Amino acid sequence: LAIEYVSTHPGETDSFGDVLATLDAEQLPLVLQSFKADKPERLREAMLRYLEQAIPRASEEAVVGISELDPAVAAPVLAVLKRAGTASARNLLANLARSKDPTLRIEAQVLAAETPEALHGELTKLCADSSVRVRMAAYRVLSRHQLRAAAPAIVRQIKAPSFQTIEQEERRELYKTLLVLSSERGEDLALEAARKGGLITSEAREVLRAAAIDALGEVSRSRTVAAALREVAQSRWGTSEDTRSRAAAAAGRIEERASSGARAEGAS
Repeated sequence: LAIEYVSTHPGETDSFGDVLATLDAEQLPLVLQSFKADKPERLREAMLRYLEQAIPRASEEAVVGISELDPAVAAPVLAVLKRAGTASARNLLANLARSKDPTLRIEAQVLAAETPEALHGELTKLCADSSVRVRMAAYRVLSRHQLRAAAPAIVRQIKAPSFQTIEQEERRELYKTLLVLSSERGEDLALEAARKGGLITSEAREVLRAAAIDALGEVSRSRTVAAALREVAQSRWGTSEDTRSRAAAAAGRIEERASSGARAEGAS
């Protein structure tokens, strides 16, 4: 009940975090049940701090609840499991490496390996898996662990003819992955697509542009990229209203991100 209350009253998050810090490991199952994607990020961060101290002290039965986590937010908890290093944590990580859910399975496999780079070849193969869920999970693991050696394989996928036929979410995820692994190459390819207008508006082309623009808006920190997207937002020939709106919004997010980074550097 307290977690649900704090979800709708974010001002109480810090105080609730202090309360969580006083709880013993017996409360672990309850906290795990509430660690979901629909909870505010700051609240999940407070819960994660509790998990960091509770998991190493919890019973094997309590730790097993991690296998039921929402895959969308499971990665940081699996990382805590890895750091715990207890016998029950290692056993659970090994079991999760055989999970039916691709997100949990691939993340656990990477954490169980001596180094993430050791699985580079296997992860690259998974990026071409017949299942879109497996491919998406592989892209996100590559990004999360910044396995930069996979960047050429992602470039090939973006340039392949099949890129035109995959779902929009996967196109966007491919651009985001490349932007994380190789920002310069990713920005070049994404901007090339974002700028690709024409004398006549093409719905198929605008969909492809939208994937690149949205990815840049989520990841890029370059003011140069923001300026280029402002130009797209002001273009008229062969550019839909939706594309202009997306470009303006993406440019705004990038500018805000760049400004926040500059302020942080100045403060340090």
